[in-house]
Amino acid sequence: MQVHHMLATRAQHNDCIKAYPDVCVECMVWEQAHLLVMQVRQAFSMKRKMLRNSLQPLYTSSDIAEAMTAAGMSAEIRPQQLSFAEYVMLYKALQTHSDPVHQ
Repeated sequence: MQVHHMLATRAQHNDCIKAYPDVCVECMVWEQAHLLVMQVRQAFSMKRKMLRNSLQPLYTSSDIAEAMTAAGMSAEIRPQQLSFAEYVMLYKALQTHSDPVHQ
């Protein structure tokens, strides 16, 4: 799923709200949407890894731990266990609790 396709039309925006009532991607700034997509891709880039390990190329270990705690996530969670809404919550927590190592 590409973010820009979700933003293309008002009808798609309405579908987004129905599917993810707590998350409205249309309200995100393009830069933020790009960083969110980059974060999700990184999360799935390493097979059989916990999410905290997968995100280390982008964030420090302590920043990931703080953000996961703030988002109410277990440190043992794996990328495939999160919903789209949870990825957005983690993204927001990471933006609040850290500066990305690489952008």
